[in-house]
Amino acid sequence: MQFTTATLLSVVSALAAAAPAPQADPAPAPVRFFAILALQSGSSVHLNNWQASKGGILAGIDPVAQNATCDDGSLAPMATFNVRVDDGAMFLLEDKLEQRLWVDRGMGQGIVRYSANGGTQPSRQAEITGFEVVNDELLFKGQPFQACPNGEGLGHTIFVNGTVNPAGRQDCTAFKAQLIYDETPTSCNYSN
Repeated sequence: MQFTTATLLSVVSALAAAAPAPQADPAPAPVRFFAILALQSGSSVHLNNWQASKGGILAGIDPVAQNATCDDGSLAPMATFNVRVDDGAMFLLEDKLEQRLWVDRGMGQGIVRYSANGGTQPSRQAEITGFEVVNDELLFKGQPFQACPNGEGLGHTIFVNGTVNPAGRQDCTAFKAQLIYDETPTSCNYSN
């Protein structure tokens, strides 16, 4: 069977016309800022906001103890965060310094911390990516979080769930880290 050049060109042209048009790359997901509320009915961590102080992520401390300097001069009762969708890196909302969260599942046994230039630096075993939002709940590599009490009136330290009595802490409680979106967040610098 012989085909003429004209026949082949017409077939190729018809196939090209029938092919779907190339799609433009989707727009990047918008950055969404949020606070985090601990949910575990009947526990001491229930309805406490996540806070950031001295390189640690806490829940239930006095807002004055958070020692955040906010652009609008307000006293921040909670920390404001965002998660980068492409790699799961998580940050505190701050205009001047990049304050990045990390998890130490080595000697830190799952503790959640943060660091900024000149502040508390991540340990050798720090994991700086892996935070994800699933149905408005924050997870770390598929795991929920737990809160361990620091003593009367001193709030709770946040750990990734998975270690019983992390760092020798007792009475830790697993909880749902519920996101509360903030369309008009205030930038704050949290104490290192």
